[in-house]
Amino acid sequence: MNSLYQLFIDVTSKKCVLAIYKNFKILANIIVETNNNLTDIIVEHIIALLKAVHLKYQDLDAIYLDIGPGSFTGVRVGAIVAKTICTTHNQIKLFINDSLNIIANNKNNVFVHLDAKGNKSYTISIINNIQSDYRIITNEQLQIELKNTSLTIIDANQVDYHNLIYNLKFDNFKLTNILDFDLNYVKKPLS
Repeated sequence: MNSLYQLFIDVTSKKCVLAIYKNFKILANIIVETNNNLTDIIVEHIIALLKAVHLKYQDLDAIYLDIGPGSFTGVRVGAIVAKTICTTHNQIKLFINDSLNIIANNKNNVFVHLDAKGNKSYTISIINNIQSDYRIITNEQLQIELKNTSLTIIDANQVDYHNLIYNLKFDNFKLTNILDFDLNYVKKPLS
């Protein structure tokens, strides 16, 4: 069997989370704080990660991308980098999933929330394996819901990224056309 190599990109938070997998088993990863310099560091970290495992872009078979919600800039930068790599190397397929679904990581009967800035939070619930629509609620409403829910609470602001990348559920990602997919901003960009 030929080896398949995958690159995971999650830059929707204050961290740049990158991992290389061989046949869906982790080989190497980088998790660094971005300090408002994501556009300066993401490509150099991907190249360093590939070099660390003696690979080149053309060795990749797939990119697994977190499409948000999260940092507006991070969502866009991650998408641009993934699209550029896939466009330059036609054999690379692009798979996408959204932040809170990735963080829920196949768990059921959960309430997941993430800081949306401006005293608001993004939320989803997954009950009996059915995901609710994304909502943006005030942090005051969030506190009420956290107090009253019987679901397991997952605070996406406290993600253990090492655990996440070592237990990434690749089956939850969807193959997409690199020219035709939407990012999950939840909040619409300012005009």
